Amino acid sequence: MQNQFVELASQTMETAFNTAKELAALNAKTAEQMIAHQLDAVTAVVDASLEQMKRVRDVKTPEEFVDAQREFVESSAKQGVEQVRKGVSLATEVRDSYSDLMQKNVAKTVKELKTAKKAA
Repeated sequence: MQNQFVELASQTMETAFNTAKELAALNAKTAEQMIAHQLDAVTAVVDASLEQMKRVRDVKTPEEFVDAQREFVESSAKQGVEQVRKGVSLATEVRDSYSDLMQKNVAKTVKELKTAKKAA
């Protein structure tokens, strides 16, 4: 009987350890994806700003300046909306990954606890 408890404890610890490893891997993947997303967003803003500076430098009339600024704002707004969409999509994907991991491991832990209860 003592061997059963040792075996069940060992299984439970192994499950917990494997869950922690999976969670660490998921955290690393999430961090990489979020950093890449942020880098893309910052790069887009910097590129758009540099392009706008070049364009404004070459304007000849106030109308050209106003048109350049309007186009810049419109373009920036579209890029901003696209970045938000990508961010929401990434957040949804991450949420689903965490949810799947937890559901899988909670079910496994419940099964192990039921087995332990029967053995007791």
